[in-house]
Amino acid sequence: MNPLKVSFKPQVFPKMLADLSHSNQFLKVFATASMLISLGLLILVSALASRGPVVIALSPQAGRLQKVEMPKPELEVQEAVRAYVELRYNWDHTSVDAKLESAKAFVSSQFVQNFVQGVSNVRKFSKEKNVAQRAYAANITVDLKRSVATVTGDRISEIQGIRAVGALNIELTFQSGPRTDLNPWGIYIVRETEK
Repeated sequence: MNPLKVSFKPQVFPKMLADLSHSNQFLKVFATASMLISLGLLILVSALASRGPVVIALSPQAGRLQKVEMPKPELEVQEAVRAYVELRYNWDHTSVDAKLESAKAFVSSQFVQNFVQGVSNVRKFSKEKNVAQRAYAANITVDLKRSVATVTGDRISEIQGIRAVGALNIELTFQSGPRTDLNPWGIYIVRETEK
């Protein structure tokens, strides 16, 4: 049998081993760099995704609106109550229907029928006797826990030209609801008690 003769070239094998080691080293560096870049991009994307959207509010004249702080709930309730008192208690015999109709926007929908029944005598009496009324709310205190607003001030009633001044002292129980054009505060009167 003829033995098979294998001959190695000693200079080729170390060169192949060196090339393989160099390629392996290059792949390790490339893989590490790719992983670091991917990790950096992942952190950047998650940071950008966690931020809220940028909202630019424009006025009808295309001017940029300024950012303001959220109003305190007590102040919103006070303004809503002030608007309700203005509509409910400031009228004369010619405007009583329109004012009381506008005041209905501040009454909870479950209690509108009670409100209409309650002010029907006021409408009738005002038209028959030429009655006018003005109310000035001097102090409005709000208790958010009980959902009660207490209004104190002065009330001037005029019956056929004769004026009488009395105290305005009412307690309004309220609840929150949807905001509308007529009631932008979303505060609705549930019960009204005169003291």
